[in-house]
Order: sequence, then structure tokens, then C-alpha cells
Amino acid sequence: MSHISGSTNVYIWTYHPPHSGQRAWVATAETVRNNLGQLILKAELDDDPKCAASFRYDVGIIAKRRFESEGYFNPAYHDFHFSLSPTGEEIASGNTTSAPDKDNRTVMIYKGIVARPYIPRGWCVHLYDGKMQLESVRGETIEEAVDKVIERNLLKFAEKYEQPEPEPAPSAPTNSYGGARVRPGSLK
Repeated sequence: MSHISGSTNVYIWTYHPPHSGQRAWVATAETVRNNLGQLILKAELDDDPKCAASFRYDVGIIAKRRFESEGYFNPAYHDFHFSLSPTGEEIASGNTTSAPDKDNRTVMIYKGIVARPYIPRGWCVHLYDGKMQLESVRGETIEEAVDKVIERNLLKFAEKYEQPEPEPAPSAPTNSYGGARVRPGSLK
């Protein structure tokens, strides 16, 4: 299996109806308010693989966790999986190296900002001025906490997600014929 990094494109899918073996792919995802006024991540599922949307793996992990925890989908019936192509084999489990807190929540990234679980509930963004920690910004949801940071012009103090270095692309083969373009059939 090839190496999967945060920037690898993946497809998110679940079985629909549950336990049927028929895949339903996430075609779109958007943040909406539920009946209680809370922001949740809503996905539209489609059983046509041509409609499957691809997501960066690091974003997909967050989407999977939110789909399974925010109540739009019943977690008893919908567990989400990843593959490198819509009809490809399942890859990766969607686990992260971040240890969950006592509520089974892990550190999340939204708009490039690190959001951490806030006890007893909600999320917070830590603010730093150099090495000195300032007061954190809190919100009921990840989006609310990060959006407050942006609205209050505190982005320069927010804890940022450090993107891992991309893997170097393989170098193109060099032409050993002095830089001149060789036409097919010219080599003997």
C-alpha cells in the first residue's frame, strides 16, 4: 500500500442501506444549523460513484468524525470509510495520532487553526504571543470558536496547524542526447 498523507485525496463512503454492501458516497458536505440551532456537518449521499466528491485525507478524518458524532447520521447505522478511488478498496481507518480526551474528542483543525476540546463541553482555540499563552477563545462548536478568533482579529495569535512537508515529486528522466528532442523511432 502506498503512503497516505494529510494531502492525499480520498473518497468518503458508507453502506446504504446499512449493512447491505451497497456503497453510498459523500457527494457534498456543508455546515448547517440543526433544530437546536447548533452547527453540524451535513452530507448528501449518492449511490452513483460518479457523484463521489474527493476530500483531502486530513479534512476527511474531521468530516468522518463529525458525521459520526453530530447527530445528522445515526452512528448505529452509518460508519464512514475511505478509499483512494470511489470503487477502490477501503484504506486507512480515519484514526489520528491525537489522543482522545475523556469525552472521546480529539484535537481538530478548521480553516488551518487548531481547535481543542474544552471541558465540560465545547471547543477552544489557544492564543499565544510568542511562547506566552494568552486567554483562549471558546465556542460551542469548532466553527464557532475559530470564527470568533477571525472576527476578533486574533488570527496572528491563534495556534496554527503545521502542514507536514509534501513528499518530493520524482524527478523527470533526463535526456542524455544533449537536450535535443528525440523523435520516436530515432533511437536504434
